[in-house]
Amino acid sequence: MIDCIRGEYSPSYQQIHEANSLFCPLSNLHRPSTQKNVESLTIERWQKIQGKLKVVQLSSGFVLSPLNDTKGRQIPPIESWPSIVHGGHIDKNEKHLSLSMTLNAIRTQWSTDIYVGGIQSSFIQHCMNSCEVCQEKKLWDEVVKVPLENLSATLDALCTKYIVLRRRVKCR
Repeated sequence: MIDCIRGEYSPSYQQIHEANSLFCPLSNLHRPSTQKNVESLTIERWQKIQGKLKVVQLSSGFVLSPLNDTKGRQIPPIESWPSIVHGGHIDKNEKHLSLSMTLNAIRTQWSTDIYVGGIQSSFIQHCMNSCEVCQEKKLWDEVVKVPLENLSATLDALCTKYIVLRRRVKCR
């Protein structure tokens, strides 16, 4: 696929299908309703993406970069997504970041635009949900069944446990 982008020629459906997992997950996005349109839509989508990308060579290999992205963000191969998300999720002090901070850290270098094959936000969220350290920190996944007469005392105990200020409002 890198040769196709460099040489500016259109690959066949078979070439796109074989190289699909390396850069742009074309078959996973916008599935056509009929099987006979799969080939034509895949080739059409590849041609749209091909015109918007350039190849950048790094010491670790090749990456794709959108032509219209002025911030210099690159499109990594799908195989690199987990390591990129892991690197963006943990800062220099080994602290695990929130979803929005992780997205911002990843967006500084990598494209998250799914239309050009960037890292998908849903993939980032899935990786963060599978992080064992963050699983232990989740505070609000507790289910408590309490009789109505004990509700106030239980809420007070939960507020104390999670260090939350509880406001008492009088109902009219």
